[in-house]
Amino acid sequence: MTAAAKRRLRMGIKYAIYALAVLLLQDTLLSRLPIAGVHLMLVPVAASCASMWLGAEKGGCLGVAMGTLWALSGAADGGILLLGLTVSCVLGGWLCDAVFQRRLTSALLACAITLLITLTPVLLVRLYLSGGGVRHVALFLRQILLSLLLCPPAYAVGKWLGKAGDSAWTA
Repeated sequence: MTAAAKRRLRMGIKYAIYALAVLLLQDTLLSRLPIAGVHLMLVPVAASCASMWLGAEKGGCLGVAMGTLWALSGAADGGILLLGLTVSCVLGGWLCDAVFQRRLTSALLACAITLLITLTPVLLVRLYLSGGGVRHVALFLRQILLSLLLCPPAYAVGKWLGKAGDSAWTA
């Protein structure tokens, strides 16, 4: 096994541990602890911050993996979240490669885009099924704004993981 293959394997193991830790926090703590009437969404935020450092293709793969594990863990609206998470991670990785610099402000924008792409179909389904109107939209906006508070720590961990393997992951 070459040195580059060992670095790639080590980086893949680090991102797998990252994904499992994020899913564990989401399913055990954040899904049972409502803040201001909403549950914070760590999985889309963490996937978006990690895809900033991975790029579009590998970020999309991470989004598929995290979304699949999240849906299989019993998340409500799991299929919708899987599709949204995959698309938004690819988009976020591409935007950070092509347009933005990798900074916290870019991470906040990428996380906001990820949350909008991921949660808007869920909102539309809930509006269609219940006809609840203003109440669902207010909860939707509150959930996005409060979930953005998770972006700085997720950005710091994603940056650490991105630097942990340097350019070996992209080789």
